[in-house]
Amino acid sequence: MPRLARPQSRRRIFARHSHRTWMRSMALASAGWMAWWIYLLATHFAPHRAPGFWVLTAITTLFAAPGLLLALWCMRARAAWMFFASLAIVANASLLALPWIARHYIVGAS
Repeated sequence: MPRLARPQSRRRIFARHSHRTWMRSMALASAGWMAWWIYLLATHFAPHRAPGFWVLTAITTLFAAPGLLLALWCMRARAAWMFFASLAIVANASLLALPWIARHYIVGAS
């Protein structure tokens, strides 16, 4: 059954682009956090095979820096998008700040 009340003009699809950008940002944050968890598991179960702390910092920065830029790019003026974008911003910013926080506990302990 045709929907006659639907407008026939094409709508702009900004939200779809924002959602894709947000998903890419969160995927990069998840990959960075996955690197941290793999590092922690490796240092616990096989400390002689674990990569160095600075290698981990470089890997997570490679994931978090573009993720933070994408998260800032997907910020929109609507309240719902501000909430979604803030999740990605916090996830990537905390991933960038984590090496400086954990340096005392991980490098200082070894």
